Amino acid sequence: MGRDIYPGGEHMKKQGPIEKLKFTFEILTPLYLGGSVLEKPQRSVMSVKGALRFWYRSICPNAVHPKKDQKHWQEHRIFGSTQGQSPFLLRWVGDDLEKLYEAGSFQAESGRFNEGHGNNQRNGFRYLGYPFGMQGGRRDAWQAGQQFTLEAVFPRGATDEQRKVLTASVWLLGHLGALGSRSRRGFGSLQLTEWSSDSEQWKTILNEVKLADSVQQPMQWRSHVNAAREMFISWFGEWSVESESPTYYPHLGRTARLWLGVVEKFRCKNWQDGLNAAGRLLQDFRVRRPPDAGRFMAYVIDRKRMAWAPERSAFGLPLAFRDAKTRRSVTFVPAYGHEQCLTRWPSLMHIRLIKLGRFYHPIFVVLDGAVPGQPLDDVKVEPRVAVESKARELLKPPAVNLLETFVEEKLKGAWSWMS
Repeated sequence: MGRDIYPGGEHMKKQGPIEKLKFTFEILTPLYLGGSVLEKPQRSVMSVKGALRFWYRSICPNAVHPKKDQKHWQEHRIFGSTQGQSPFLLRWVGDDLEKLYEAGSFQAESGRFNEGHGNNQRNGFRYLGYPFGMQGGRRDAWQAGQQFTLEAVFPRGATDEQRKVLTASVWLLGHLGALGSRSRRGFGSLQLTEWSSDSEQWKTILNEVKLADSVQQPMQWRSHVNAAREMFISWFGEWSVESESPTYYPHLGRTARLWLGVVEKFRCKNWQDGLNAAGRLLQDFRVRRPPDAGRFMAYVIDRKRMAWAPERSAFGLPLAFRDAKTRRSVTFVPAYGHEQCLTRWPSLMHIRLIKLGRFYHPIFVVLDGAVPGQPLDDVKVEPRVAVESKARELLKPPAVNLLETFVEEKLKGAWSWMS
């Protein structure tokens, strides 16, 4: 395998007793987990492992570029890379997933959330679920209400550092994260209901972080989240200006915030109402909001030059506009320098549901990181915006950070992850 810098080297030479971590998730909203056949959901272990990797990056300041004087593991040494395998195997346990949320169910259920008519119609459920409800859609999902179990197996044993990394990643996925298509917009919401291990070392680590599955009230949930945050900081350190990880990567750093809906309209008896309530917050804020609508029409219809990036680029790219009458369209993409560098720049904002007792509550997790179109002083890669067909013509930054405006106007009461 070469030099001992990857899991296949010095790390894998250590022979210890086999260790296992078993954990169970409940599916709170339909899980569109793709595979070789897009129309049917799959039991995709790689998707789960990718999500665990994402949340590890978000919590550990040294996950990608560790400081030389610290001993935190780099990301590839726990999750693997092209140059070395991961020290653990992840496998699906049992065949618990059987019920499908069929393609027609989305369209059938979404109609009851329609409010208004024509261009003024609002539907938060459909807004978050685009394009699942489009005519002719044939994609099924795993139905909400089911549970599934995974097992991480360390054939040669594990170190305390590895145990902490996987414990934090699983906890974050099961409390703040989701899986599958539209996971940033509420679908595939998961709730970690149980975890266990026969290893005494694992039991010690697990006992340091409590699950929030059994709490009944929003303030209890928030207390569990804050306690976990304190533990993770003691394990991995705290994000700061001096952190060496590239701050354009989404993370739970200095400006990351959480918001939990606690008023009556966000205390929902089912997941459909919960997603609609969350979707309406975003839809009412974004739809037909000036100046984007006017600038788009001037560009597409009158062919006037587009000089400014759309304000709503802050919610992620690519961003497509289309005029229903002329059928003309324009797509905005991320770019750096004078070249298009990525096909997409995911949103820093994650919407999901949590279940407290019998009720579903929406939460918004707004991660720290670079916002498309907004200049940053402390990163090498600044996410600029360009028109897809003219990637060399970088657009000027919008006058406001619309993501920040949304937090200030709609997510009042949000608290900082680092507070």
